[in-house]
Amino acid sequence: MLMSMFNLTPAGPVGPVSAGAVVDLLWLHVAAPDGIKHIHARSGPAGVDVVMFTVASDQGIADVIARTVCRRALSSTPALRGWRLL
Repeated sequence: MLMSMFNLTPAGPVGPVSAGAVVDLLWLHVAAPDGIKHIHARSGPAGVDVVMFTVASDQGIADVIARTVCRRALSSTPALRGWRLL
Protein backbone atom coordinates (compact mmCIF):
# COMPACT_ATOMS: atom_id res chain seq x y z
CA MET A 1 0.00 0.00 0.00
CA LEU A 2 1.35 3.41 -1.02
CA MET A 3 0.63 6.84 0.43
CA SER A 4 -0.20 9.89 -1.71
CA MET A 5 -0.49 13.35 -0.19
CA PHE A 6 -1.92 16.54 -1.64
CA ASN A 7 -3.70 19.73 -0.65
CA LEU A 8 -7.10 21.12 -1.61
CA THR A 9 -7.07 24.89 -1.54
CA PRO A 10 -9.87 27.38 -2.17
CA ALA A 11 -9.30 29.17 -5.48
CA GLY A 12 -11.44 32.04 -4.22
CA PRO A 13 -14.30 32.60 -1.82
CA VAL A 14 -15.92 29.24 -1.08
CA GLY A 15 -18.27 27.88 1.53
CA PRO A 16 -16.82 26.04 4.50
CA VAL A 17 -16.16 22.33 4.03
CA SER A 18 -14.95 20.24 6.96
CA ALA A 19 -12.16 17.70 6.62
CA GLY A 20 -14.66 14.93 7.41
CA ALA A 21 -16.96 16.12 4.65
CA VAL A 22 -14.03 16.14 2.19
CA VAL A 23 -13.27 12.51 3.06
CA ASP A 24 -16.91 11.53 2.57
CA LEU A 25 -17.13 13.39 -0.74
CA LEU A 26 -13.91 11.83 -2.03
CA TRP A 27 -15.16 8.33 -1.15
CA LEU A 28 -18.21 8.95 -3.33
CA HIS A 29 -15.84 9.15 -6.33
CA VAL A 30 -13.69 6.09 -5.60
CA ALA A 31 -14.29 3.05 -7.80
CA ALA A 32 -13.20 -0.46 -6.77
CA PRO A 33 -10.50 -0.65 -9.49
CA ASP A 34 -8.87 2.50 -8.05
CA GLY A 35 -7.50 0.41 -5.18
CA ILE A 36 -7.88 3.16 -2.59
CA LYS A 37 -8.13 1.67 0.89
CA HIS A 38 -7.94 4.67 3.23
CA ILE A 39 -8.55 8.43 2.97
CA HIS A 40 -7.65 10.90 5.70
CA ALA A 41 -8.02 14.70 5.65
CA ARG A 42 -7.05 17.52 8.00
CA SER A 43 -8.09 21.16 7.77
CA GLY A 44 -5.36 23.75 7.98
CA PRO A 45 -4.74 27.41 7.22
CA ALA A 46 -4.01 26.67 3.55
CA GLY A 47 -7.02 24.44 2.92
CA VAL A 48 -7.43 20.70 3.47
CA ASP A 49 -4.50 18.28 3.50
CA VAL A 50 -5.50 14.88 2.12
CA VAL A 51 -3.73 11.52 2.36
CA MET A 52 -4.84 8.47 0.37
CA PHE A 53 -3.49 4.95 0.73
CA THR A 54 -3.68 2.98 -2.49
CA VAL A 55 -2.81 -0.55 -3.53
CA ALA A 56 -0.64 0.06 -6.61
CA SER A 57 2.53 -1.32 -8.15
CA ASP A 58 4.50 1.92 -7.78
CA GLN A 59 4.31 5.41 -6.30
CA GLY A 60 3.72 7.17 -9.61
CA ILE A 61 0.65 5.05 -10.31
CA ALA A 62 -0.68 5.58 -6.77
CA ASP A 63 -0.28 9.36 -7.15
CA VAL A 64 -2.08 9.40 -10.52
CA ILE A 65 -4.97 7.37 -9.08
CA ALA A 66 -5.31 9.62 -6.02
CA ARG A 67 -5.22 12.80 -8.10
CA THR A 68 -7.71 11.37 -10.60
CA VAL A 69 -10.18 10.57 -7.82
CA CYS A 70 -9.72 14.06 -6.44
CA ARG A 71 -10.29 15.67 -9.85
CA ARG A 72 -13.46 13.60 -10.29
CA ALA A 73 -14.74 14.90 -6.98
CA LEU A 74 -13.77 18.52 -7.69
CA SER A 75 -15.43 18.52 -11.09
CA SER A 76 -18.72 16.92 -10.10
CA THR A 77 -19.38 17.83 -6.47
CA PRO A 78 -21.12 21.17 -5.87
CA ALA A 79 -19.70 21.47 -2.33
CA LEU A 80 -16.15 21.32 -3.77
CA ARG A 81 -16.62 23.81 -6.61
CA GLY A 82 -14.12 26.62 -6.25
CA TRP A 83 -11.47 24.33 -4.72
CA ARG A 84 -8.29 23.35 -6.52
CA LEU A 85 -5.82 20.50 -6.23
CA LEU A 86 -2.22 21.32 -5.30
